[in-house]
Amino acid sequence: MNKPTVLVIGSTGTVGSAAVRRLVESGRTKVLAGTRDPDRARDRLPASVKPVRIDLDDAGGIAPAMNGVDRVLLLTGYSVEMMRQSRR
Repeated sequence: MNKPTVLVIGSTGTVGSAAVRRLVESGRTKVLAGTRDPDRARDRLPASVKPVRIDLDDAGGIAPAMNGVDRVLLLTGYSVEMMRQSRR
């Protein structure tokens, strides 16, 4: 059985990095770390997690980051900007 691929956007924050670790520990999914700064993700997250560059302010970069993704967790801070970004 193929594991679904989950992209966690906001993966380097407090909640996002905890979610990434729990998903990895479950062993039921392939986890991708959506982040504006892949180097930061490499420093903060398990080595098995592939960082994927995604900036929600760059609409053109969203679709490529979603390539091969089955599920998305959007774990960013709540703000007016976040509301605008999540619509993209």
